[in-house]
Amino acid sequence: MTFDDFCMRSRSATPHRNQTRRRSGESMFPTKESLAQSKILHKLAAELRGKFLNKSAWIETLLGDILASYFCSDVNRRVLFSEVANDMRSSTKAALLEKILQHSFPQLREAHPRLKKRLDSLRTFRNRLAHSHIDTSEDALAAKKASFWAVVANAC
Repeated sequence: MTFDDFCMRSRSATPHRNQTRRRSGESMFPTKESLAQSKILHKLAAELRGKFLNKSAWIETLLGDILASYFCSDVNRRVLFSEVANDMRSSTKAALLEKILQHSFPQLREAHPRLKKRLDSLRTFRNRLAHSHIDTSEDALAAKKASFWAVVANAC
């Protein structure tokens, strides 16, 4: 059994906090069908999360490079600042970019008035996506069985 299989079995076997009590005589352990559904759902979620998180990381890297280019004209200093900017929080980078645009490039800020708001929305969504939990309890899988398989069929 792989680590992923163990995690899926333990998650599926553990009742979700919103899950209703099982009737007497029902097994507390997941069925093979629900384990298969759970595995597919986790695989799909990992793929979608991975793609989004990978692309959002590049946006953050580019944002750091923009800041480095603004503050450092020398290539060597720019490399150093890029490394410092990599450790900055995404919200700090967005706020700093907003101040730079406001003071040094007001015409660019006017052309893109929602830039900071959009960067903040991206960051919020990225954090929610990265820290969200997939409910693979028996009840959740049973309730969404039809829509679940429709999503999986369209994704594959």
